[in-house]
Amino acid sequence: MWRVHYRPKNFPSVWQQMSFHVKRKELIAPREVFEELRAGRDDLFDFARKHKEMFVELDAEQIALVLEILSVFPKLIDANKTIPDADPYVIALAKKKGWSVVTAENKSNSPKKPKIPNVCQHYGIPCLSLPDFIADMKWKI
Repeated sequence: MWRVHYRPKNFPSVWQQMSFHVKRKELIAPREVFEELRAGRDDLFDFARKHKEMFVELDAEQIALVLEILSVFPKLIDANKTIPDADPYVIALAKKKGWSVVTAENKSNSPKKPKIPNVCQHYGIPCLSLPDFIADMKWKI
């Protein structure tokens, strides 16, 4: 997970690059991600709090996509979870904008518990790990 493996004190250039791309509006996430990160209160939330401009509200079409995603993949979220679950919002935003999703999750082998990469594959959305994203962006660390 990003929180553990890419701490700012150990990988300052990763966080500087992310800040640069946030300012250029190239790293965007739905507002629900901010709310999910708020529960973590860690380095990733500190970054999010300093870069609130990267969090956007979804439009009506994206909300409709969230509902579609959840009808096809109802187990993507845990209805009993008290922390907000941003996964379907991230996927809907990427699908609508034609963007890629960057996630620390791996595909699930269980249809009972799909993960972001499973849903992205279903919808034809590129899905990258953080190391793959760093390589695609040609960042030098």
